[in-house]
Amino acid sequence: MDLPDLFAQLPPERVPEALDLAIKELTATHEAAVAQVVGMAEAATGEQLRRSASKSVLDLSVSDFEAVLRRAEHLRRAVELMTTWTLRTDRGTTTAGRLIKTLPADVAEEITNELRAAGALG
Repeated sequence: MDLPDLFAQLPPERVPEALDLAIKELTATHEAAVAQVVGMAEAATGEQLRRSASKSVLDLSVSDFEAVLRRAEHLRRAVELMTTWTLRTDRGTTTAGRLIKTLPADVAEEITNELRAAGALG
């Protein structure tokens, strides 16, 4: 791969700092791209394909569990709203994204806000 010489115009004493910044940007871009590809694959399969690098459940604090519970409450509210607007027979095939596009704007916004508060949306 041919890259432009990012450091050619810099004084030699600025190269280490510029290198650190370039590596941080490349790492962040790489991690975001990998997360996006994994997310698409998980959405396509309906399965979690990658283990989280998070702590063991036994390493979590009570505060950690409280935060999980708060996110779960937001997710529960989003699911309640979605099920209110979905026929029981369609729940296995209707995706959240497809449903949200068909809902009144205020309902769609409420579901989106609850999913975001639950940590399910970026």
